[in-house]
Amino acid sequence: MHAIKPAPACACLLAFMLLAGASAPASAATAGSGIALAVTVGTDLSPNACGGATSLEVVFGDEVNFCYRVTNRTAAALDYQALSDDVDGVLLAPGTPHSLAPGDTWQYNRVARVLAGGLRTATWTAQAQAPGYTAQRRAGAFVDVSANPTAIPLDDRIFVGSQYGALDFTLPFPFTFYGIRTDRLCIAPNGVVGVAQQDCRFPYDNNAVGSPPAARAGMALMPLWDDFVPWPDGHSCGGPCRFIFGALYADTLGTAPNRKFVLQWHKRIHAPITMNADNASFEIVFDEASGGFSFEYGDVDYTAYFDPNGDPEICDGGACATVGVQAGEQNATVFSYLQASLDGGSGIDWNANAAEVARAGVNLTVGRPKLDAAAAATFFVAPGARRSATLRIANPGDHALDWTLGAPDPAAGAPVSAFGVRSGFIDISANDFLRIDVPASGPATAIATIDGGYGGGAFVDGDFSKEYVTRGWRTAPDGSTVSTRGFLETIDTATGAIAVVGDTGVSNAYAQLDSIYATAWDVWSNTLYALVQHSVPYLSATYLVSLDRYTGAATWLGELTFDETALAFGANGIPEFAIDDDGRLFGIATNENNEGLLLTIDPVTFATHTIGLLGTDAPFILPTGGLAFDPRDGRLYLNGMNVNDATTWLFSVDTTTGASTGIASIADPIGVTAFSFTGARGPCVQPEQVPWLAPTTTAGTLAAGGDGEIALALDASELAAGSYDTTLCLRSNDPYRHLLPLRVRLEVDADSIFQDGFDGASAP
Repeated sequence: MHAIKPAPACACLLAFMLLAGASAPASAATAGSGIALAVTVGTDLSPNACGGATSLEVVFGDEVNFCYRVTNRTAAALDYQALSDDVDGVLLAPGTPHSLAPGDTWQYNRVARVLAGGLRTATWTAQAQAPGYTAQRRAGAFVDVSANPTAIPLDDRIFVGSQYGALDFTLPFPFTFYGIRTDRLCIAPNGVVGVAQQDCRFPYDNNAVGSPPAARAGMALMPLWDDFVPWPDGHSCGGPCRFIFGALYADTLGTAPNRKFVLQWHKRIHAPITMNADNASFEIVFDEASGGFSFEYGDVDYTAYFDPNGDPEICDGGACATVGVQAGEQNATVFSYLQASLDGGSGIDWNANAAEVARAGVNLTVGRPKLDAAAAATFFVAPGARRSATLRIANPGDHALDWTLGAPDPAAGAPVSAFGVRSGFIDISANDFLRIDVPASGPATAIATIDGGYGGGAFVDGDFSKEYVTRGWRTAPDGSTVSTRGFLETIDTATGAIAVVGDTGVSNAYAQLDSIYATAWDVWSNTLYALVQHSVPYLSATYLVSLDRYTGAATWLGELTFDETALAFGANGIPEFAIDDDGRLFGIATNENNEGLLLTIDPVTFATHTIGLLGTDAPFILPTGGLAFDPRDGRLYLNGMNVNDATTWLFSVDTTTGASTGIASIADPIGVTAFSFTGARGPCVQPEQVPWLAPTTTAGTLAAGGDGEIALALDASELAAGSYDTTLCLRSNDPYRHLLPLRVRLEVDADSIFQDGFDGASAP
């Protein structure tokens, strides 16, 4: 079993435009031997906008329009294109068909969210013939790095957890593969390496290079793809395990700019691991000087006794294996498949088809403004008095902070909808992204068919154009459904298009199974929370984590604890939770009888408090990914599958008693996951709606490292003695605090003059 870690991803909007005879703008353009590339950046996100800047200052998380213009300076048409950069990886897949006539320029745009600054170098490859390789057999140059003190042992335990996984690895220098320049690999223990992949997964059972099952793995190097297995579950014996079961080693030889990077599969054993002792040793060598690679073979005589997949008992020379390279189904070179084509002490050089290459770069300066302000302030004033006060704010960030007090919610007045994913429990390859009419009983509207199943879903930071979801299941290369590493994705609410945000780090890891069950957005803390079911042998627990909305990375906060009522109920986990506009966390706990219990969750102490059973309308309910508050009336809704008849129903849940009321069947006979509402959220009140408070300053800019004040006018002329509360909204360009609710309390008290140093305001 393997762990999966996708390479960094960007959410991109692509647009193309052919400009016959157009000249490239003055920019960081570098002429190749036959093509020239110019790259510029701008903040105009129109599909075909092409700014003239080669450097740009932006805020972390901003979207930028990257414009690429490639010009053919050769005398022949170049019909196949590829594009990559050293930050976001593959931008145009190898062999993208587009005929570029002599003298023509092609403009390609993409809009990407920027999270890192510095120089970005793009590589454009154009070819007259489809990209591919010629394999040249030669005498080998196998170097056994297993004994080198500088070698890195790639401990097999990192692969245990999912059959379709690999280890994310960064090379010490880039190489070129099918016209893509990259330093990112995904290394599998079974003789396969993915190249520049977001999510590379390889079944043990090898297929022919370029065949549909293999092609779904994307760009890959296959020096000897066979059923070489990692250490068995439960083994953690370090060096002895490597001696018994084989290992992987990585080492860098030589000095720049003539280094060689060796990735060695050392004495690997074919499955079943307890039945075979004869093993194989082979490697890939990446060459810094040439930018190319080769396969080297030490020992390729090994056995496959009692193989469950039908391999012959003797695999000498690669008779059980696949050898070759591929960029997909249409771009693949097979050296051999289930043939004894190799010899120990031999090697294969891979020579790429002729191509024209050009590079160009842009420089981005990425800053982050930071809003620093107290979340609550209390002011004192005598009855009938008027006075002024201030709220203090600061910007400890490295970019100017723009702020506005009392700006209206952009989503105010927009129609409210509920969304979710129709999740089948047998065939998940044809699930639907749904818009659900709540609380009416009409049928759900399918927006798009999607491949895979999802856990939690939430709308983040008032952006209702896309729902943030956590992947739970996906179709494997062999057509089966497999559990995948938990990574954060988005689904476009208009089209159903899926984009990867990033790896959460919550995974099917060695000797444990971690799964993200639910997500919810808290407007008070600007936090995307998630619940993780953490399972190891003989132990199960639920953890509260937070997810970074830009990278997907999870921060583990704490383990939830049950009160006595929940323990007596037999609670074995909390698969669903939701957060109301006051920042209170509500969850549904279940027991082995599929009964449901409503409780609250303290995000600070991680303790739960029982409210009550779901009641007679939902006596046996399996929550399927749906607990959410309707922003129109604050009502809590649950969708779940009735285990008696496998129908999915929508329920309303009383947050004071836990009692549920069945409303309608919404997705017979399967579940709905990632259930969430659009619509304005939060407790914010406009200043003009508060008769005793008026800001005299409503907007401003704080320089990096600066601080300032928001002036307020307080008026108790019409107020009796007592406490008065409201919540104002401070909006800013801080990427992690776009919205900051400010609790403001006014204490009207005749003795207030003695409570705060005679100035009538407490320091926030």
